[in-house]
Amino acid sequence: MLHDYFEKYTSIRKALSEIPAAFFIPENIREVKEFYNLDTLKDRLKDTDNCSADFKSRDLHGPDTGRWYRSSFIVCKRNSKNEPIEVICVARDVDSEVREHEEHKMMLERFATELSDEVAKQTVHIQEIQRRIVSSLGDMIGSRDGNTGGHVKRTSEVMKILVDEIIRRNKAGTGNPKFLKISAKKGEDIIRTAPMHDLGKIFIDTKILCKPGKLDDDEYRIMKTHSEHSGEIVNLILRDVEEEAFVNTAFNVARYHHERWDGNGYPEGKSGGKEGEGIPIEARIMSVADVYDALVSKRCYKEPMSFEQAYKIMIDGMGKQFDPDLEEIFVACRKDLEQYYSENSE
Repeated sequence: MLHDYFEKYTSIRKALSEIPAAFFIPENIREVKEFYNLDTLKDRLKDTDNCSADFKSRDLHGPDTGRWYRSSFIVCKRNSKNEPIEVICVARDVDSEVREHEEHKMMLERFATELSDEVAKQTVHIQEIQRRIVSSLGDMIGSRDGNTGGHVKRTSEVMKILVDEIIRRNKAGTGNPKFLKISAKKGEDIIRTAPMHDLGKIFIDTKILCKPGKLDDDEYRIMKTHSEHSGEIVNLILRDVEEEAFVNTAFNVARYHHERWDGNGYPEGKSGGKEGEGIPIEARIMSVADVYDALVSKRCYKEPMSFEQAYKIMIDGMGKQFDPDLEEIFVACRKDLEQYYSENSE
């Protein structure tokens, strides 16, 4: 077939230029034309005696008769400048070889896809186990301090309301520039970490957790250690099985949610650089959620405050206890927060 083709031509250049359309499928045309381009052949053979490529032929003998061929230019002789002066063109049927290669490639791709799917399933499974562990610990802590785990669920919902408002503003182009780094992914991480903020209370004596009156100095000192313990537990549960960014977010929420904007919080406070912008943004949002829930919920030592009273205290705390730039977020969420607590009061 090739012999009959070349027999018609007196110009090798013309013969090679028409090979692509005569023998190969349209999907190959651009690559085949580049391969058979004699103007670039000298450069391609400058440092090698053989350049080859695999192309699929047309169905020249009926349907499904297209086969894979390995086209090659082989240098037989070079001049004193090491330029090729005698080159032969070869086309070798490698259909079975290429098909086997393609089948192996497809098998590897399929295996990679299946492996990726399995990893994804296992990751979801691990995350679900983590969520249940955290939820169970939260319920256990809530039961110990008389709060029946409600605080964990409620603060998670408050965090979601606040974070969703920040992301909504960011998407609309009306967000505060300092909050623009809270992407949808970062926001999701912040919301997921909310249930972990009080895990350290598992180490606090029940007598202190459930004391109906004000804690004395020693009791308060012990109570304050729960934020440090919370950070330690987060690292214990999540480190090496979660993304570093998520672990860091969870650690910041757990350890620093009692830090204050004015530097008078704990466990580090002003002396540890945890004041103002030195407090991680996720911990600042958690602080708002944590305090608001404490104000409007019933605790062993107090009755719930009215929405109006709680709102006034929260606004008064902006710039002192809380990041002042979170005020407009809190105000915008007031209606949703009050509706949530009205529908989920204990």
